Amino acid sequence: ALGASVDERWDIELDLARLLAAELASLAQGQTTVAMRTQDAVVAANATARAADARRRADAINAAVANSSAIELGVQVGPADLSGIRTAALDAMPAPDELEADWRASLVELRRLLDVRLGEMDDRSSRLLALALACLTVAVYLVLSLFSGLLRSLREMRRVLARAGAGDLSATVRPEGADELAEVSIAINETVARVAAAQDELRHRATHDGLTGLPNRQRFVELLESLMPTARPDAPLAIGFVDLDSFKAVNDLHGHHNGDLVLRTVAARLQETAPPGSICSRLAGDEYAVLVPPGLSSDRVRRDMEALLRAVAEPIDLPDHPSRVMLEGASLGLAFHHGDHRLDAEGLLAAADFAMYDAKTSGPGQVREFTDELAAMVRRRSAMRGELTRALGDPRRSGLAVVYQPIVDLHTDAVVGVEALSRWWSPSLGPVPPSEFVPLAEDIGLITTLGQFVLGEATQQLARGQRHEPDLYATVNVSALALTDGLLELQVEQAAAGAGVAPETLWLELTESAMMTDPDIAAKRISSIRRRGHPVAVDDFGTGHSSLAYLHSLELSALKIDRTFVSALDDPSASTNRHILHMTLDLARHLRLDVVAEGIETTAQRDELVALGVRRGQGYLLHRPMSGEVLDQLLAAAGHPAMHD
Repeated sequence: ALGASVDERWDIELDLARLLAAELASLAQGQTTVAMRTQDAVVAANATARAADARRRADAINAAVANSSAIELGVQVGPADLSGIRTAALDAMPAPDELEADWRASLVELRRLLDVRLGEMDDRSSRLLALALACLTVAVYLVLSLFSGLLRSLREMRRVLARAGAGDLSATVRPEGADELAEVSIAINETVARVAAAQDELRHRATHDGLTGLPNRQRFVELLESLMPTARPDAPLAIGFVDLDSFKAVNDLHGHHNGDLVLRTVAARLQETAPPGSICSRLAGDEYAVLVPPGLSSDRVRRDMEALLRAVAEPIDLPDHPSRVMLEGASLGLAFHHGDHRLDAEGLLAAADFAMYDAKTSGPGQVREFTDELAAMVRRRSAMRGELTRALGDPRRSGLAVVYQPIVDLHTDAVVGVEALSRWWSPSLGPVPPSEFVPLAEDIGLITTLGQFVLGEATQQLARGQRHEPDLYATVNVSALALTDGLLELQVEQAAAGAGVAPETLWLELTESAMMTDPDIAAKRISSIRRRGHPVAVDDFGTGHSSLAYLHSLELSALKIDRTFVSALDDPSASTNRHILHMTLDLARHLRLDVVAEGIETTAQRDELVALGVRRGQGYLLHRPMSGEVLDQLLAAAGHPAMHD
């Protein structure tokens, strides 16, 4: 505007003056032209108070403008923002002299009030900002603390679960607070505790006998291994191996539930009477073991073991039975460990077991200690075990063979049958009697293999023998274990069919003790064999515990009288055995069973048996066991020419 003409400047100044007058007039009428939203009611009140004075001043300004050729006005309007509110700041406004002082005072007051209010708002804003920052800081801290605690708890849970997965169930989570996270921690601890309890229960069941609660064989061997290093020559460790005598009869006479009661009672008596600190175990069935830690002399241990057997043999009351169980007693094998390294835990237990069997052969209620002589037998048995295993892999080339003892008609001396007997000539041990290698075959699980070998050889020999004697029959012994084998009937049937012999000419012999091992299974097996046409005979009759009622329920074909009763015929003092023999013959006639007498060694025995009505017999007086070739010659010499297909 500096370069404009005087008229133009006048017009501009006049317009400005009018504009200012209008603004002031508006102010006088109560309308605020300068927007001041300072959120403070004081400024509005002051403006209202000066409304009248402003009107007067506005009139004066209008008059001055009308009379003035030019008014120098300096108006500076600038934007100012505070919380979104636009305000105006007035820097200077020249006015007529008479109004200048009041006008400037009003402007100064207005400016001062505005500055105060703006300052207060700045302070409030600063405080609000500081408060917001503080709240944000606290919130961030709380969030970080929350997540820090959460992560710490999660890491702790992960650690506990990882250790639990690795098998360590001892770790627990420490609950923090009372929120959901603490509940999860408690739930994890409870779950781990339940898993630990379940594992303890499973571990206890795996290492203890369910019937008596005693440690089982596995646990007993572990405890034995841990205590063996503590033994010394002057303080040996001892093992007593206990086996109940004739316990099977308890189950048969009183039932299995009472048999279980007897087993629990025996376990309790062992714990009560064993030396202090001893560990009792139920190994299997009616077999127990007592581990006596080092500290007692050998003599003291022997006396304690004898007292233990006496306690076991005491009668046992049955709650639901009027009678008392009278055990025949128990046999005990004793083995000492003096700190040497000759035997490990299993070997020491086997030594006590072997001594127990030696005690059992001497009668019930006996104690036998494992000695050097028994040790020699154990070494022989160990060597025999390996050789027998190899021999059954190739029987004919390893010394295994089958021999045949003829069964004759005592009236005509004619050979009517043969009994197949297994024999073994070991390359290193020499001849081994069946009483040694047959039980060994049962122990090592090879009795079925041995039985199949004997069965196959016997049926082939029977087929050859029937060419001379068409009515010839053969008997094959069946062990107690083979009797429980579900394949027995099939094996017998296949052997007979393979050799081409009639089923009625292939007999099976079962010992009385084998049948009494499990009478129910024996009865079913005998019935199944008889349905296939094979006769069944009871071997060594009179030595077991079978009852007449039990024999009557079986589908038997013959009884074989044990040699014990036959030998009694030459002994006038053996009246009891002679009486049993007479009763057996009466029983056989009543049951319509054939009778075969075993072990005939004298002419007097033969003559008396014939007088008693016994038709068939076998023994050294008649024929010794012989090979198949010799049997063929015997049959041929009897006047029966060979029959060819």
